[in-house]
Amino acid sequence: MAEKIPIVTFIGKSNSGKTTLLVKIIPELKKRGYRIATIKHSHHNVNIDKKGKDSWKHKEAGSETVILMSGKTVSMVREYEEEPQVEFIRDRFIDSVDIVLAEGFKWTDVPKIWVFRKENSSTIIRKDESLIAVVSDDETDLGVPWIHIDDISKVADFVEEKFLKR
Repeated sequence: MAEKIPIVTFIGKSNSGKTTLLVKIIPELKKRGYRIATIKHSHHNVNIDKKGKDSWKHKEAGSETVILMSGKTVSMVREYEEEPQVEFIRDRFIDSVDIVLAEGFKWTDVPKIWVFRKENSSTIIRKDESLIAVVSDDETDLGVPWIHIDDISKVADFVEEKFLKR
């Protein structure tokens, strides 16, 4: 059986810098030769399909899954009865990559890196078994490595050492 693609999720409050951090880490890991997939969780209902378009009409007509292809790009719209877990998304839809970097999913048991900025967060995250690092502008001792939020290379080093060097 093939080894599962590792997942690490970046968690933190809204506007803590998770997306900014990820869009800096991705090119750093790509430069090192790794293939990356990302999964972004949103608490808001997001619909990438446009009302009135043919693909939207397919969904409205009752199609369970709508796949839109354009050149080499494939997009899918699918609703589930319950919110799928990040591992399900990885196992069902992601292949040919070295790692999945997720944003959100703080309730899961996948390895988590907590991202926060001192000016933006008065709340200390509860320590759980899946917390593996803190990335912040304020040194915090939660018994896991702390990396400064502006040290992209060091964050990439941590992810590489923990998940990619085998």
